[in-house]
Amino acid sequence: MESFQTIYTVNLPQDAYLIKSLLESCDIEVYLKDELTIQSDNLLSPALNGVKIQVREEKIVEAMAILEEQGYISKEYENAEDFWLKVERWMAPIPVFNKLHPAVALFSLLLIVLLLVVAPFVIAEM
Repeated sequence: MESFQTIYTVNLPQDAYLIKSLLESCDIEVYLKDELTIQSDNLLSPALNGVKIQVREEKIVEAMAILEEQGYISKEYENAEDFWLKVERWMAPIPVFNKLHPAVALFSLLLIVLLLVVAPFVIAEM
């Protein structure tokens, strides 16, 4: 297989098929990595970081331009220095947290980690 590079990731195979057909209609060859595994069990998507949409290296710029034009990605979002946009992007693959405001998601995640770290010590003291 020639060199394909991941340009975008989605959680569900049906979302990947829409993007694949969009890119293929523009004569860009697309490979969907982990598509069948996630299709057999959608709960594996977070563990595998979703379905990876891959294109040939020489078509990356063209494919990214199409995805940007169609609203799948945004240059502002990708290049933003804003902390909360980075948090939002980092939380996007996490099923429950991607629906929350980035500040709430970050606080909730930190609280869960803190509880997991502190709880064994509290239980051991009892």
